[in-house]
Amino acid sequence: MRTQGLFCYFLVHTKFINLIMPNSVFKFKQFKIEQKANTMKITTDACVFGALADFLGCCNILDIGAGTGLLTLMLAQKMNQNTLFTAIELDKSASDELKINCIQSPWAEKITVINEDIKIFASKPSNHALFDGIIANPPFFSSDLKSPNYQKNAVRHEENNLSMVELLQCAKLLLSKRGKLLCLYPIRRLDEFKEKTSVISFRIKRLTYLHHNKNKAAHLFMAELSNQNESETIESQFFIKDNNEYSNEFVSLLKDYYLKLI
Repeated sequence: MRTQGLFCYFLVHTKFINLIMPNSVFKFKQFKIEQKANTMKITTDACVFGALADFLGCCNILDIGAGTGLLTLMLAQKMNQNTLFTAIELDKSASDELKINCIQSPWAEKITVINEDIKIFASKPSNHALFDGIIANPPFFSSDLKSPNYQKNAVRHEENNLSMVELLQCAKLLLSKRGKLLCLYPIRRLDEFKEKTSVISFRIKRLTYLHHNKNKAAHLFMAELSNQNESETIESQFFIKDNNEYSNEFVSLLKDYYLKLI
């Protein structure tokens, strides 16, 4: 009886631990992500962003604040074999883990990992206009209440890391004349984003509004920016779920990445 009791305790305790501690390894069809050192874990939104990102024709792509390397690796999977990637990450422990994830992937020879502040990287003339594609899933929370976790604050709160204006200014220096920038922000910051891009002379080519469910308002927007004059902004909607089940467009989008969709 005592052995059975211990077994039951172990089973319940293990399930509880699994609930409160995210899995440190996230496995995709062609690569895996170790995320033990990264405070911001893989999310469905980030996966949708990476799968939707279109850099067709780009040869040199920069991932700003690469974190685990999720976006870099998703793009590497679907891009031409000659496309090169640079993944830059400020946090040292996250950068070390990022490097491991890239080395273990099938595209290690195509990816350069840099542990540096993007503002310093962008200040170097040798990097100016170097990239024809830039992707960024930047810190969101400009004025929200902060977590007691200092490291998570540094990642999530842009006043400690990279503001919207700083991101756009860095991208302006690093992007080639015909290049494009893709970034992701909360819908509540859309008006601010439009104002800032106008001041920095970026044009919004596309806006994609991300919805958790078809019966819910958009929670994020994905923007494609260009240095080129565009006649108008193309807008579209993307729904992750339909009636609390993954939508057909979500399943189709992620089928080449996810091991299974439930």
